[in-house]
Amino acid sequence: MSYEDKIKQQAEAGETGGLQLANPMALALTESRLIVLEISTPIALGKGGDVKRLVSAVPLTDVDAIEVKRLLVGKVVHVSVRGVSIKLEAGAGADARGLAEAFAGVTAAV
Repeated sequence: MSYEDKIKQQAEAGETGGLQLANPMALALTESRLIVLEISTPIALGKGGDVKRLVSAVPLTDVDAIEVKRLLVGKVVHVSVRGVSIKLEAGAGADARGLAEAFAGVTAAV
């Protein structure tokens, strides 16, 4: 499967779960939502990237899990929304673990 096919497959999974994805993008949490932001191309190691626009958002009550695993230089972020798993890649400098920990903290408080 080509890289473009993988991107398309994950974009379709995101839409099934209620999230529209962008490339490149950033995920962020508010007290009540997981949001997807379109960003400009980041510099080395995933750092940087200015926010261009809000792409989509889902209530945290619809987010089942956010898990992070190491991948060579970067990380793989598995986001599960409404029972649909979405696999995303993050650069080495991205704070994906911080996102997962923040999600765990917010959901534990509810």
